[in-house]
Amino acid sequence: MKPFLMTATAAAALALVACSPSAPDADPSPVQPYEDDIVIDESAVETPADDMAGEMTDDIAANSLTDIIAQNADLSTFASALDAAGVSEKLAEGGPYTVFAPTNEAFAKVPPEELEMLLAPENKDKLVSVIEYHVVPGRVMSAEMPTESENIATASLNQLDMAMRTVDDGKVMVNDAHVTSADIEATNGVVHIVDTVIIPRMSE
Repeated sequence: MKPFLMTATAAAALALVACSPSAPDADPSPVQPYEDDIVIDESAVETPADDMAGEMTDDIAANSLTDIIAQNADLSTFASALDAAGVSEKLAEGGPYTVFAPTNEAFAKVPPEELEMLLAPENKDKLVSVIEYHVVPGRVMSAEMPTESENIATASLNQLDMAMRTVDDGKVMVNDAHVTSADIEATNGVVHIVDTVIIPRMSE
C-alpha cells in the first residue's frame, strides 16, 4: 500500500505543476524611445525633383541663339561662319537678337570664289559685315513683321538697313530671301531660317 500511495502522491504533484500558470517571460529588449532632438541633414538627401530641376536648368541654359544654330545640321555652314567672324560669343551671351540663318543649301548658291574670298582671314571685316547683316537687334517674331505695303526698313547689327516684311501670301521675306522656318525661339532671341545668304550692299 505504501508504494501505491507514494506513486499517487507523486502523480498529483506533477498534475499541480502542469496546471499552474507559467512564469512570465523575461522582459523583452527595451524599445528605444524616439529622440526629438535628432537632426536630419536635408541637404544630403537627393530627390528626383531636385535632379529634374537641375537638368531643366541645364537645358534652358544651353538654348542660346548660338546653341540653337549649332544644333541644326542644316545650319552648319552658317555656324562655321559665325565662328570665323567672331560673332558666336555675341549670340551666345548678348541679345535679344533676331537671326536670319541661311541653310547650307543657301550657302551652296553663293559662287565658290565669292565664298572663299569672304572666308579668307584677310577679309574678316567683310565676313563680319555679311554675318551681322543677318542679325537684327531685338526679338522679332514672324507675326510682328511689317507688311510689304508698309515698306519699313530695319537696321541690322552692322547698321545697314534691311527689308523684312510679310508678303501677300503670308510668307515672310528678308530682302530677297524667303523664311522657310520661322519663330525658333532661344533664351536670348529668335531664329528664322532663310533660303538665301543675304549680302549687304557694301556701298551703303
